[in-house]
Amino acid sequence: KNHDGVGGNVHFFVGNTGIAKRFLDIGFTMSYTGVLTFSGDYDEVVRYLPLDRIMSETDAPYVAPKSQRGKRNEPVFVIETVSRIATIRNMDEREVARILVENAEQSFGIKIQET
Repeated sequence: KNHDGVGGNVHFFVGNTGIAKRFLDIGFTMSYTGVLTFSGDYDEVVRYLPLDRIMSETDAPYVAPKSQRGKRNEPVFVIETVSRIATIRNMDEREVARILVENAEQSFGIKIQET
């Protein structure tokens, strides 16, 4: 949240580091879709962003990850986006998943139960 107590998330962020910085400065998070799994265009900005300001999303039923291209996207496929974020950042996938869940909880004021 910024100094006015207003924050938000940039859905399906496809900007560069300059645009990302402007959103960071006003307290926003940025979320990524399956596009990360078939395009390297956003790797630099994924490395640039603080991990606590990144979220993942499916954008279902669109933008299926690489393994599902041409099919209807489903929420369960978000794990492929999380995996790609971990690869880009050279981090453990489970750790990245844990942090992204915390980010969603913080951003939306919810508690997500593990199954």
